[in-house]
Amino acid sequence: MEEEKLNEMFEMVRQNNSMLRTMRRSALIGGILKFIFWVVILVVIPYYVWQYFQPYLKQIQSTYQTVQGQGQSLSDSSSSIAKFFQQFTGGK
Repeated sequence: MEEEKLNEMFEMVRQNNSMLRTMRRSALIGGILKFIFWVVILVVIPYYVWQYFQPYLKQIQSTYQTVQGQGQSLSDSSSSIAKFFQQFTGGK
């Protein structure tokens, strides 16, 4: 009778150990998958978005620089026009 109870307890301990190992393995796999998910969300997706929008952003930047250069040219032209009119007004 004593041996029967020991065998029963041994079998329960063995099943318990098996369940704990399964739970631990599932937790480990879940943690790894969660890590991969967040790497994809925080690194991979922004990288591909940047690769997609980069040509458009370069085009916008070059257009902005062109407009900025034309604005500087216009500013230089306006000072030249002012000097031209100053010649006729006697330098006032």
